[in-house]
Amino acid sequence: MADQKITELTELTTPKTEYLLPIVEDPSGTAVTKKITLDNLGIIGGWIPASETWTYASATTITVPSGAASKYQKCDKIKLTQTTVKYFYIVGVTDTVLTITGGSDYTLVDTAITSPYYSKISNPQGFPHWFNITAPTFDTTTYDNGSGGQPTTTECRIRIAEGQYCIHYRGNGTKVGTNKQIAISSHSFVVPANTSAHTAIGPSLVYISDFIVGAISNNYTSFYADNITDNDVIAHFGFTTAYEI
Repeated sequence: MADQKITELTELTTPKTEYLLPIVEDPSGTAVTKKITLDNLGIIGGWIPASETWTYASATTITVPSGAASKYQKCDKIKLTQTTVKYFYIVGVTDTVLTITGGSDYTLVDTAITSPYYSKISNPQGFPHWFNITAPTFDTTTYDNGSGGQPTTTECRIRIAEGQYCIHYRGNGTKVGTNKQIAISSHSFVVPANTSAHTAIGPSLVYISDFIVGAISNNYTSFYADNITDNDVIAHFGFTTAYEI
């Protein structure tokens, strides 16, 4: 085939992940021309190969090569394989450690990590976005199941986007006492760097959330309303809270 200018080549309008591009490795050193797929460039699926070794450090931390802070940041998404594919958000970065969360849906275990990828886009292929998370423990002197136990949780999940951690909770229970609050005594949510928007709702009532940094850091969150009285059944209690991490 005669030499052609790039502008003279036939245009490809439906690229596939396995299609190849030429790429020059180490252009300022020992330059070598190699090939790379669109998938490995992260162009189609949105995932970029980490191209490095990741090692289990704990259920919420991964050891990575030095320089992580210049490559990763809070709210990046990652996927990796430990027998099955797992997805996580990055919630903290140091020079050699990524702190992660997959809620209660994905758990990092003490075994080899293979095929590590990361993404900085909002919607990489396959990423679930919402993760279930263990429900908070309510202070049963303010809210219980009607007989002193924990109220029923129907949904508790989280998502992270653009520096913001969002919690969505729904459940039902019974008000305890005449105080104007429903309190959380412990939780597994990420500790906030700052507070942001917060709301809470109940049957025909709007609760205003006192969801401040000091309060959640100390595992105590209150929702106030004038109309809650002792033994009121709250059939559809829920709250949505978002804050900076």
